[in-house]
Amino acid sequence: MIRVKKRRSPEIDPSNPQAINRETLERSLNRDQHGKCYVCERLTGPDYQIDHLRPKSVFGRETDWENLFLACGFCNGRKSNGYHRLLEPDKVDIEDEIRQEVDFPNNRAKFTGTHGTPAHEDTLAHEDTLALLNRIFNGSSGMRKHREECFFNQFLAKMLGFLDSVNLYKLRPTNETERSLREALSIGEEYLGFKYWVIRQDPELSAKFREDLVWNKAEGKGV
Repeated sequence: MIRVKKRRSPEIDPSNPQAINRETLERSLNRDQHGKCYVCERLTGPDYQIDHLRPKSVFGRETDWENLFLACGFCNGRKSNGYHRLLEPDKVDIEDEIRQEVDFPNNRAKFTGTHGTPAHEDTLAHEDTLALLNRIFNGSSGMRKHREECFFNQFLAKMLGFLDSVNLYKLRPTNETERSLREALSIGEEYLGFKYWVIRQDPELSAKFREDLVWNKAEGKGV
């Protein structure tokens, strides 16, 4: 999960100023999020859904541009109305706020807050976001259900492929292996939150690929 850079609100339909044109909204979110789910960062393809960050059943805001994000059905279904205080993806550098790692020996994703001791409201937002990510990647019970296992195996295969690219670059730092690694870190790729921490924890890689980790951060703000 990383920061999302949303552009200005799409044009409002003059005949219905209270609502954003659905087609325009979907195209805008797909463009801004590079076709990826804001929670798990998978490419959604045509099966995307529009998620209300703050549940409309609780907070309203059904057509509020600030409250709408592109999501995959898997994440949107598991989020449902149960998480009311998530970090706002377009306002927070989530890849800095939450450490995202793969615990290979235990076959789990590991999420740790790095935010220190913020205000109470921020603490709740971090806790809710950590809880949601754990549910998405590790399942809602001690043992993953079949669909959750399929999701995790797909994620694991992608991360293993990325680690192969990292190791190949470190063993043979050529223009070709460097280009391959940079491509894997480009904004349209999946699971950048996890890739971010792989690079960040290695001083050599962090120095070399520092500028590739900025993505949607505020202008001029480095890693």
